[in-house]
Amino acid sequence: MSKRIYIAATRQNDGKTTVSLGLISALLERGYRVGYMKPVGQRVVKAGDAVVDEDVLLVQGIYGIRGDLQDSNPIGIPKGYTEQYIRGEIKSDLPERIMQSFAHVSADCDVAIIEGTGHAGVGSVIDLSNAKVAHMLEADVLMVTVGGIGRPYDEVALNSSLFRAEGVDLLGVVANKVLPAKIGRIRETLGLAFRRMQTELLGAIPTVDILSGPTIAQVLEDVGGDLLSAAADLSPAVTNVVIGTTKPDFVASHFRGPTLLITSGDRDDLIETALNFARRSHPEGTLVGMLLTNGLLPKPRLRQAIEQTQVPVLGIGTPSYAAASRIHDLLVKIRPTDTQKIEIVRGLIRDNVNVDHIIEHIGA
Repeated sequence: MSKRIYIAATRQNDGKTTVSLGLISALLERGYRVGYMKPVGQRVVKAGDAVVDEDVLLVQGIYGIRGDLQDSNPIGIPKGYTEQYIRGEIKSDLPERIMQSFAHVSADCDVAIIEGTGHAGVGSVIDLSNAKVAHMLEADVLMVTVGGIGRPYDEVALNSSLFRAEGVDLLGVVANKVLPAKIGRIRETLGLAFRRMQTELLGAIPTVDILSGPTIAQVLEDVGGDLLSAAADLSPAVTNVVIGTTKPDFVASHFRGPTLLITSGDRDDLIETALNFARRSHPEGTLVGMLLTNGLLPKPRLRQAIEQTQVPVLGIGTPSYAAASRIHDLLVKIRPTDTQKIEIVRGLIRDNVNVDHIIEHIGA
């Protein structure tokens, strides 16, 4: 029988997928055969004949873990699903489907990583809360929370009570997105605090801005528009967005870190300054992309320069502030092509999470 680790969180977007990816990598490096499953998925997409959560495609795309895609995510929750379930329009064989799929996913594996959806109670509306599913699959829970002291402790206490009510053991806690300047103090203080809860802090992961920033490919996909430059590499992530509405030199002074410039397509002065900036090396920042808005384009001389530059330049019909707002609201998810982010995640788990203790605890 494979060992089972259920990756849960105190809230949505706390970092379950980040921890799952890094833990899978660490286990594979140690020679373990690893299975992966997301029993209930909410962000489902079509992949061939299967309809699965996008996190399943991510894990399969990176690690090629064995198994049928649909087995890796037997229950998908598209829009309107919960209302249909409550009205009795969906058959209630969901637990059986999860158990059958898990039997396939975990066959011939040493460790099965099971990624939950949101906090402990998510899924209750279809009688499949994370706590209930973890109990069904006889898995210990690794809880992911966010940096801080009071809030993570309170939220872990709330979530762990629901898991324990279902008879599920808490393997430990990983604090994610911790401010680097405070990580030593938080690691020590939370370690002491969680011992009062009869559990352990198994890791404190520092915030890395690049992980929460969208790649240029994600910006292009979300806002639409056209790629105007010859740039083939759309993988750089954006951590700084600058809206260009004032003098070029003043705008360029705000290019700090990997920067996306958003400006109207008829601002030739700004566009030329940005292209010149990109040609030189700057210790304070880099220009990783430009978004030309309002459906406008610069003069022919600059259009030719844009077509030849290796800086991704996108053109859209949306006004600048609307485009910036849309990018700000992007839910950033790692993709199989985000090689830089994937390597960062692997390093974060390797350096900041006590993987050996997790392995020892589950008896793998």
